[in-house]
Amino acid sequence: MIYYRQDTWRDQIFRFSGTIWPNIWREQVLITIYTIASYVFCAKMGGNLGKVKGNFLGGILSFLLVFRTSQSYSRYWQGRSLLTGFFCDLREILILSMNLMPGGARGHQWRWKTSRKVTSTAEKSREMVQSLESFTDDDDRIMSEERVDILRWAFVVAIAFQAHARMVYSLEHGDLPAEIQKLVDWDRFRIRCLTTKAEFRDLDRLVSGTAIPQAAWEDSLLLDPKGFLKEMEEDFFQDHGDDSIEVSAEPGLRLPVVAIFQLTQVLHRNVNDQRLQDKRYGMAERFFSGMASRMLQLNKILNTVVQIVATPLPFPYFHLCKSLLFVYFLSFPFFIDISLGIWANCGELCFLTTALLGLDSIATELENPFGCDSNDLSIADDIQKLEKETLFYSRMIGDIRLEDSFLWIPVPHHIAQICPGVTGYFVLKTQWESNGSSPEVYPFKRIERETLTDAEFVHEDREHMSDDS
Repeated sequence: MIYYRQDTWRDQIFRFSGTIWPNIWREQVLITIYTIASYVFCAKMGGNLGKVKGNFLGGILSFLLVFRTSQSYSRYWQGRSLLTGFFCDLREILILSMNLMPGGARGHQWRWKTSRKVTSTAEKSREMVQSLESFTDDDDRIMSEERVDILRWAFVVAIAFQAHARMVYSLEHGDLPAEIQKLVDWDRFRIRCLTTKAEFRDLDRLVSGTAIPQAAWEDSLLLDPKGFLKEMEEDFFQDHGDDSIEVSAEPGLRLPVVAIFQLTQVLHRNVNDQRLQDKRYGMAERFFSGMASRMLQLNKILNTVVQIVATPLPFPYFHLCKSLLFVYFLSFPFFIDISLGIWANCGELCFLTTALLGLDSIATELENPFGCDSNDLSIADDIQKLEKETLFYSRMIGDIRLEDSFLWIPVPHHIAQICPGVTGYFVLKTQWESNGSSPEVYPFKRIERETLTDAEFVHEDREHMSDDS
């Protein structure tokens, strides 16, 4: 998305990228040459080719194009609202999960003693957190492990949403342009740095596995993430022309759905049974319904976004607009009146061409607000905002292990040029330092947990369980 100042003219007028000109300049040049040639022909002939009573076709075209642009902007604004709702729900899930999972003795000390003495994150320094380290018990350590899982899967949900929004149109039509593939590869790299090799292999089948043949999208990302990043940087700005790969348009399971399911599983396994008290560090059962409703809302928003991208304007309306535009431009010679001079016959018609082609171009670009064009919605900005906020949350709850489980890596130069506001991204410390070879996502020693799934144990204590259990 392009952010611009509305109080100046110069920077907005004398600009090419992000405007209508990249999309219409070829047609504009051809129609201008055609109009000037027609005027010269009429001038040499000494007469007009015809006479038009009124510009009725121009009025009809203007109405059709303005109506189409209005409908497209409605879809664009709906997309903006859905994107805001998606990240609001995801943010609320993280806030609630961090606050409703109490942890152990150290968490209690932090909430009821430290929090009364300080009012800002800056004052909650590492020294203050470490002063409570003696209170840390197994519940605190387990809670740190679970928070790492919650955070990384929340990030994966956001990145998967971005990748799928870029691919939806291609998955509907069976063709993925090289330009979009590069951006999706960046999303795949982000997900690889937040998952283990086994987890990423299962997730990536829903992305690169859609290629036909599958070998058309094979790379070194699974085994060598850093090497893949280096190759991507070298190849990113190379012009691949109209290169594309064929992808399967068959309806099936999609990446964001799996990511949302994984996040829901992590949240559900940290629910504490009110009677059994089997997970004292986890959230109470009564709070999970609110979390679950937000997870369902994420899935609903995802389906609505797919509906926007995959449902274009009805083809008869599109065909009518394009056909009338073609006929209207073709009839320009019959509007020429040599007695009015060159400006009235060439200048005004050329500007009229710009207006009509510009409205048509704007309508086309706004119909899909989730693509890779300059004016499409920037999901990357929202992802970085979410990452920065979670860093703030982890400091507010005094969880050093959670913060130290992630690393903040500066964004590559080629991505910074596409997303100017994005400066870095989170990766799992275990995956980054091992170049993806570690089977662990948590960099500290894990706590052995007692199993609660033993059939004999469940049978003996069935009468003490809650109805939900």
